[in-house]
Amino acid sequence: MPAHLHAPLILQPPADLASRFPHVLSLAQQLSLKYVHRYVVTGQDLQTVGDALWQTLDADEALAAARQAAGTRILPLIVESADPLVQSLPWECLHHPEHGFLGKHPGFSLTRRLSAAPSDAIEPPKGPLKVLLFTSLPDDLDQEKERLDTESEQANVLEALDPLIHQGLVQLTTPDDGRFDHFRQLLRKQEFHLVFLSGHGKFNADPLLGKTGAWFLFDGADGRSHPVEGKELAQAFSGTAVQAVVLSACQAAAGTAGIGANRVRRPTATMFVDRRGRPRQDQFGGALGAALGKPGLASTSLHGGGNR
Repeated sequence: MPAHLHAPLILQPPADLASRFPHVLSLAQQLSLKYVHRYVVTGQDLQTVGDALWQTLDADEALAAARQAAGTRILPLIVESADPLVQSLPWECLHHPEHGFLGKHPGFSLTRRLSAAPSDAIEPPKGPLKVLLFTSLPDDLDQEKERLDTESEQANVLEALDPLIHQGLVQLTTPDDGRFDHFRQLLRKQEFHLVFLSGHGKFNADPLLGKTGAWFLFDGADGRSHPVEGKELAQAFSGTAVQAVVLSACQAAAGTAGIGANRVRRPTATMFVDRRGRPRQDQFGGALGAALGKPGLASTSLHGGGNR
């Protein structure tokens, strides 16, 4: 483990969270719908959910002890659960009475992972870490509300990976074709350990508004959006060497846990990032190290909180 990282603190939500804390599920649903319907999401909205989530963990003493032991090093926090419902909660909002939002605090990194059986453990990849940075930007997205700044997005990734690239520890591939067919072809024909999937998505939790679910918008053959549902997207990783996926999307991130925890069942580390803000380099490095440094299925989210 890198010298600037302390041993991670594993936070395990109770197995009966849904029955013991039904109000947490309600708060999480309300927050998700605010993002879906483009309502203003305030810091207080996020803190209300984050406070409620923290109360489910009963981890005040454990965090205090781990923080003291970490000293000046970053303390990786890993929310671990095998329950897809628990994984679907917005743990990125986790709020501590003293430290505030743990995902934004410079002394922590915040990740999640599915509990994995010891028999699922695999050896980390040998040789350079092969990274795919895949960006989709259809022509029919709203210029002001929906189009991502792809140059800044790529710059953020390069900033985090640049030292490792120069050391020969990382090989980065950045294709300029954003179609889903090309994405699947790359995964089949080349070996990648880490995939950044950057773009826009759609999420619907209200049956009255149509089919419920989460979709990632790839480039279509005609340049317009080609929505791919979470289940189909997850299937693209089957039989590949991919150990981590960073999903950088907006509305689709509301269904991230459903895409990952329920469907990408691989004995590897699977990481998801919800792009509602820019992950800091130190947090990104801490989360990546925590996720890839030990076996298990991990879902990671790092963001600045609030609206895009």
